[in-house]
Amino acid sequence: MTEESTLTMLRNLVDTLKSLQRTLYALRDDQRSWLLADLLNRPGPLWLAGLDLAGMDLSQANLDSANLRKTDLEKAQLVKTSLVCANLAGANLARANLHGANLEGADLSEANLEEADLSETNLLGARLEKARKLETASLQGAILPDGTLATDVERDRVLARN
Repeated sequence: MTEESTLTMLRNLVDTLKSLQRTLYALRDDQRSWLLADLLNRPGPLWLAGLDLAGMDLSQANLDSANLRKTDLEKAQLVKTSLVCANLAGANLARANLHGANLEGADLSEANLEEADLSETNLLGARLEKARKLETASLQGAILPDGTLATDVERDRVLARN
């Protein structure tokens, strides 16, 4: 496959995802949830970079290795979602509920984590460099990037490294 055909394929995929996003907003909530659940639980990584998924319920979805770079996930429900090695760099996760999510090896650098619920998440090996508003996120019971279990006392240690 040539570089030009690869770029054409990627442009077509982005156009398809933008069309899907417009379609999702036109659906009723129950239809939207069913369609998203079907899409997000297919095998293989997804390319969802830059999309507006604010407020969406993506709980228990398999988003392993997904590209969610600069995606708006404000107030999204990501409870027990698998985001192993996902690219969330620069994503907006403000007030998102990631309780019990698996973020092992995920890139959260420069992500907005304002008041995000990261309690009981697995952050082992996750990148949190320059993550914004991490000091306001709930980390209770989370496995931190270095493998230790988070407590309120350890919050300062996590913040000092980022």
